[in-house]
Amino acid sequence: MKVALVNCFDTFLEREDSLRRFFLERGDEVTALVSDFCHIDKKTRMLAPNGYTTIHAKPYQKNLSVGRVVSHLTYAKAVASFLEEGAWDLIWVIAPPNALIAQCGNYRKRHPETRLVIDVNDLWPESFPIEKIKWLPPFWMWRRLRDSNIGEADAIVTECDLFRKKLNLPEQSSQTIYLCKQDAYSDVTERQPITDHIGLCYLGSINHIIDIPVICSILRSAAQTASVTLHVIGDGESRDQLLSEAAKAGAEVVYHGAVYDEAEKRHILNQCHFGLNVMKSSVCVGLTMKSMDYFAYGIPMINNIAGDTWELIECHRFGLNWTAADNIDWSTFDVVEAGRKARNFFERELTYGRFAQRVESVLEKL
Repeated sequence: MKVALVNCFDTFLEREDSLRRFFLERGDEVTALVSDFCHIDKKTRMLAPNGYTTIHAKPYQKNLSVGRVVSHLTYAKAVASFLEEGAWDLIWVIAPPNALIAQCGNYRKRHPETRLVIDVNDLWPESFPIEKIKWLPPFWMWRRLRDSNIGEADAIVTECDLFRKKLNLPEQSSQTIYLCKQDAYSDVTERQPITDHIGLCYLGSINHIIDIPVICSILRSAAQTASVTLHVIGDGESRDQLLSEAAKAGAEVVYHGAVYDEAEKRHILNQCHFGLNVMKSSVCVGLTMKSMDYFAYGIPMINNIAGDTWELIECHRFGLNWTAADNIDWSTFDVVEAGRKARNFFERELTYGRFAQRVESVLEKL
């Protein structure tokens, strides 16, 4: 089978890597596409990731800008032109940007012999954190670009159940496939009980969608029980604000920057009792990338995100769901058992093997 994997963003590369591995292991001929523009660093990449084909995207500097919209539209058109140069048995497109859904949907109309799977890994503009402007014309038009074309797919995959509910997708043609970590991290260190110190970690992008006031509320609550250290792994435009406000909330703040080496990341996380999974309430996300690392390393989460993560914590008790009215007795929370449950959930649901089973089930229905 000749397969095209279509993606734009660096943040979805891990998803695309897993798909590429799956199809290669089946013996399929795989072409994996990605933008030549790194959307996190705002730089054009000099070399394509190993095994990938880059498609040109116009650079831009601000996430909320006309330049970004133009970049996505031109990238999607370039992808469509590339696809027209070949014949494909299957196109698996990871979205957003919503323009990719439109272009690949149009390709499917022109080539009905090709199967199309649309893999929704974020909702835009639903994930935009300022609620009152989500219904302005540019946002409405971007939403319509997705909603009016997603029906061209033979199957729709979502990264979490929340997205399926938000998009009102029929069960017979849609399926949730959670993110996965291809490395199983067999040398996970068990958490230590809380005594006179509480270690917390914030991992990931430090941007406009994280809820710094909520993080500070958590830190102030923990500081009533013990000394608190906040380890910060990541970077972004809100970094200085987070570091400053966290220190004012009573935490010793240790900033590690962006850490890509897994051994170094594991060393930092092993010093922590909890991982923070905190975003503004207006953000629409079910299962974050940072939560994948917390699960993999067996770290209980403190979470304020509705949807899949909230429901999973309520069911499996591998962390705490935080509300403004919470009054937690930190000293009695069993971080050891919660850490074991987090790791067990990872092994059951978030490994590459489980991911491959779910992808196979999608293909069986095509």
